[in-house]
Amino acid sequence: MISIIIPAFNAEKTIKKTLDSLLEQTLKPDEIIVINDGSNDLTQKITEELMQKNNSIKLFNRKNAGISASRNFGAEKALGEIIVFLDSDVLVEKKWLEKLIVPLNNKEVFCVCGKYSIELNNSLTSDFFSFIISSSSFQGYNIAFRKKDFIESKGFNKKMKYCEDPEFFLKAFLSGKKLEKTTAESFHRSYSLTERIKANFKYSFFDAVLFKKNPYFLINPFNLINLPENVKLIFGFYWVLFFSVSFSLISFVYTKNIYYFIFLFIPALIGCIKIISAKNNAKHKNNFLFVLIYSFFLLFLFSFVKGTGFIKGLIQNKH
Repeated sequence: MISIIIPAFNAEKTIKKTLDSLLEQTLKPDEIIVINDGSNDLTQKITEELMQKNNSIKLFNRKNAGISASRNFGAEKALGEIIVFLDSDVLVEKKWLEKLIVPLNNKEVFCVCGKYSIELNNSLTSDFFSFIISSSSFQGYNIAFRKKDFIESKGFNKKMKYCEDPEFFLKAFLSGKKLEKTTAESFHRSYSLTERIKANFKYSFFDAVLFKKNPYFLINPFNLINLPENVKLIFGFYWVLFFSVSFSLISFVYTKNIYYFIFLFIPALIGCIKIISAKNNAKHKNNFLFVLIYSFFLLFLFSFVKGTGFIKGLIQNKH
């Protein structure tokens, strides 16, 4: 049996599309478990309406406890030998499940992760995030486990409201577990720039929690080389930001020349190199130069937001 677990909090705008994409799979899941995590919108009603049309959908209503607690709860309730996590604002291709679970035929594989990108809506912001995010991997959704292995791992950290997935995969990697990738593709809903900025500030706060728990990577950046990609990107980003800010300030102090602050743009420049390298795989290629210029300023803005959130997390967090 295969069980798909979907945590949902105020997902009335997206949950139907997510469930519809699962019901159209070439390989049908035996059960689709929706964990309604204390929603105060129409998430429960919409899910119940779909349940009447398809008995593979199950609903559990709980008080709000966060995405990690919901995933762990869903895993305990699942009847399937294989459990798959998906988010309530994600669509999947028709052969997604069929592709995703193949590596689990190898008993040495602990977890399988598919590809993910951003659903395009013809806005510059969705274009930007489709460029910058499409190659990342090992998130908390679009992943599959044997239920037994996941339960034994004790699941996601309930105290981590954000960045629970890089913490989980870092722990798995350091314990020697085999993590495998597939081409099973998912598409995350495209959010507005304002929503993204707010979320990234919160994520960066919990990035600091992850940093403080793992000083091994804080002390020596070369220890990052073999990490899972999304964990490597998190730690690597702050190292680049730290060096660019430090070099700018030290150079200014010794020379009094303000133009040394140009080094503050290094994270944005590196991000633009990533965008250029992803151009051939991009969904939208029109006006690429304009997208690149727009992306540079967004990357600089996000560097500032994430740096601020990270410093706040280092100072304030008690996790």
